Amino acid sequence: MLTDSSRATGFQPRPSNFAGTLRTRIADELRYWILYGELQSGEVLSIDELAERFGVSRTPVREALLTLTDYGLVEMVAKRGVRIIGLTRAGLLDRYQVFGALSGTAARWATARAGSELAVRLRDFEENRRAATTAEQRAEATYRFHATINRACGSPELIHYLRRASSSIPMDFEARVPDQSPATDREHQALIEAIERGDQDAAARIAEEHAAASGVRMVEMLHAKGLLAEE
Repeated sequence: MLTDSSRATGFQPRPSNFAGTLRTRIADELRYWILYGELQSGEVLSIDELAERFGVSRTPVREALLTLTDYGLVEMVAKRGVRIIGLTRAGLLDRYQVFGALSGTAARWATARAGSELAVRLRDFEENRRAATTAEQRAEATYRFHATINRACGSPELIHYLRRASSSIPMDFEARVPDQSPATDREHQALIEAIERGDQDAAARIAEEHAAASGVRMVEMLHAKGLLAEE
């Protein structure tokens, strides 16, 4: 089943039912397989085989692969298709650091623009996340929490780069990392409080540290399961 997580908010869980172009849906499915080790580093995929697997023509597959090339997840191989570029532990940590820096900037700008009004909305999303009874519900509430901050930053350019950064890293933390939820409780609460009191520096620092720390927990889980490429 093809899915699409390309919501223009810079924070991308993998929803199971979201409309999008065929190219985007194929790219998202392949991206998911690469990020979670279902496609291994060094594996070569032919466009014809992928087109048959997805039941589509070569054109949307080729376009999807060009998108993944831009994300640094595959490389084109002449007359063969594409080769999977494995994510190493160090490389993935670097990507989370970049995403964290962008998230911190978004939180800073959102605090300056929205402040206490934004904090009220975030408290509602956080209450929903904590009351959720399934990983999917928690992921959706978390998505809404961060998407609301990103939209409030007021910068389409920043949102564009957040979306690109999140497309090359695993994002469904609470569904994948067993001990993520308690840490998220603390970090979200601290972020809400910083935004509420209008402390831009604290909001930026907390948001950046939250993204980076979540990334570390995800990387360690993937590394323990042998899903990351050798350095």
